[in-house]
Amino acid sequence: MDALHQTLNLLSQAERDLLEIVETSGRVTVAQAVEHIGQSRNTLRKRLAGLVAKGLLTLEGKGRGSAYRKR
Repeated sequence: MDALHQTLNLLSQAERDLLEIVETSGRVTVAQAVEHIGQSRNTLRKRLAGLVAKGLLTLEGKGRGSAYRKR
């Protein structure tokens, strides 16, 4: 099993859901993530930052206009 598959197997369900949203729509904002997943803004912001740190997403922009895209 390659490193990507190992990383994906270690993700929480919420993290997998975030990746699925990005795969479907091409990008996700924190507000969209809250709407789809139903967790708090701060929790989802941390989960998205974790996916960036794992190299699975990239952050584009700053502040309210920021969005996460697939790397």
